[in-house]
Amino acid sequence: MNRSSDFVVAVPATTANFGSGFDSIGMALDLWNTLNVSVSDINLMTVEGEGADLLPKDKENLVFQSIDAGCNKAGIQTPLLSIHSKNNIPLTRGLGSSAAAVVAGLLIANYYADNALTVKDLLEIASQIEGHPDNVSPALFGGVRLIVKTEGNYIDRAIAMQDGLECLIFIPNEILATSESRSALPQKVSLESAVFNLSRTALTIRSLMTGEWEDLRISTEDRLHQDYRFKLSPNMESMIGAMRNHGVYGSFISGAGPSVIGFASSDQVADIKYRLEEHIKIHKIDGRFLTIGPSHKGAHIMGEEIGS
Repeated sequence: MNRSSDFVVAVPATTANFGSGFDSIGMALDLWNTLNVSVSDINLMTVEGEGADLLPKDKENLVFQSIDAGCNKAGIQTPLLSIHSKNNIPLTRGLGSSAAAVVAGLLIANYYADNALTVKDLLEIASQIEGHPDNVSPALFGGVRLIVKTEGNYIDRAIAMQDGLECLIFIPNEILATSESRSALPQKVSLESAVFNLSRTALTIRSLMTGEWEDLRISTEDRLHQDYRFKLSPNMESMIGAMRNHGVYGSFISGAGPSVIGFASSDQVADIKYRLEEHIKIHKIDGRFLTIGPSHKGAHIMGEEIGS
């Protein structure tokens, strides 16, 4: 370990599932956490923005835990660091805040290990820590990613998405822990539901690759997880309906929720956002909207790339 200069890590938010693509499709969003890192006499974390009053500032912080895991894998001593994290990714809203913290920590560890960890190492360690490779992969590599879990391994592939699609995200004021959302799901589903989702997942991938956005209205429908999660947050189902009624191509729960994401063309998204903001005012729904583009770029140390 011979690096000592200060540096900055940037990690994007992510959205996963795309409705039908449960636990298998994720996309990076152009919404970033940035971490200023420097060598210190003690581990010190300061947080600005999202989670500033909630996140631990000591070794219990997920960034520090992931640094330690990465250094252990690389066979180096974990350095003492001062980190200032400027967080723009909302916590416990289904936008990949945990994946961003894990990925940031691993990139920091790999920096001090002189990039001893391979891309495969980073994906595997991050997935083990965070538990959701469909969030971890796009956070690492950017773009839209398809994740297939095999015995002891992950097949991770890029989906070449056409340009021109914007993301309209409703972020409610309420929070929903991923563990609670996951526990609401059934252990078994019907063959009919499985086929319903299989066909729509395939259609989602085709739509993203061809730019035939209208197909997203059908392809983002789901029978595996969303109906069960609707019971945990009353606004998720109604907001999906509102987005569809106001002209988005497709709408679904982002990750485990409670945020809801819809897709619209670049020339229509501002008008749809305005009408949806009027909708939540009328119906007294607490939350806010963000218009965000997909990010083709994944996590990186400023001035360096980690590969894809």
